[in-house]
Amino acid sequence: MVLDEQNELEFTENAWEALYDAVDSTYFREQDADLIYKTLQGRLHAISFGDYLKRYIYQKAEMEEPFDSIDVKTYQKIIQGAFMDNHTPQSFSPTTAKLSALAKNWLTQRTVKREVVFLLGFGLAMSVEDVNQFLTKALREQGINAKNPFEVVCWYCFKNGYSYLKFEKLWQIYQETPVDSLNMGLLYSEETIGARNTMYNIHDDAALLAFLSKLKTSDNQAKVSVTALRHFMSLYDEARDQIADMYNRTEEENLSGRLSEYRSRLSASDRLYDYEKQQLLEKSGRKKRRIPGKT
Repeated sequence: MVLDEQNELEFTENAWEALYDAVDSTYFREQDADLIYKTLQGRLHAISFGDYLKRYIYQKAEMEEPFDSIDVKTYQKIIQGAFMDNHTPQSFSPTTAKLSALAKNWLTQRTVKREVVFLLGFGLAMSVEDVNQFLTKALREQGINAKNPFEVVCWYCFKNGYSYLKFEKLWQIYQETPVDSLNMGLLYSEETIGARNTMYNIHDDAALLAFLSKLKTSDNQAKVSVTALRHFMSLYDEARDQIADMYNRTEEENLSGRLSEYRSRLSASDRLYDYEKQQLLEKSGRKKRRIPGKT
């Protein structure tokens, strides 16, 4: 995105400004579609995760230097210092990678895995609102998932200002907690909002662990929502049908053109009888390829 020099940190505002500039243009009525396309192509680009992270650090650290004058190394050092101060490791799982290298990746990548946001949540002492902003705007995914035990434990810690050490302790207890009776209606229905409201009512460790135990199976695995998967498969099947239909229609048109050309060549030939020409045309017509849809 081409950022306004006086307002370069306002990603959303700048995007709206670009659209308004296009609509307010004197040429809009004459070439509206072309103008919108050029605006989208030339001035509106998806903001990378790295840029969101830089802006967050820039604002939180109350830096006064021009935003575009600060190099990656400066942000790296801030992340390293914050992780040390907040007793946060460089990964949720064992790794030989150094925090400096990982931090550089986070600051320069267009996107990252979801768990990186939660790790940064602890390392940079983010609030629940901060984490949700990163999930929904920087990654363009859903906010904290009330049916995912890992994310619920993180949410609980962010909400109460607990450190990574507290998360580690709670996560270990969760993994050792026996399975409670599962509320299948809550887990497998559309009532995700019910799970979210229940999560919001958690006010202490005991309530947290009681809630989490309902998200476990006998083999100590987490139950996940099937709602998203069901909708995904529905959309996937619909996409398959539409792609197959488009391909098959194109194939029909191409075959028709090829047969017409072949018929013309056969008509001009005097080496074959008419019935032989017809047989060849019918044989060529049976070579039609079709892609099956869902069914």
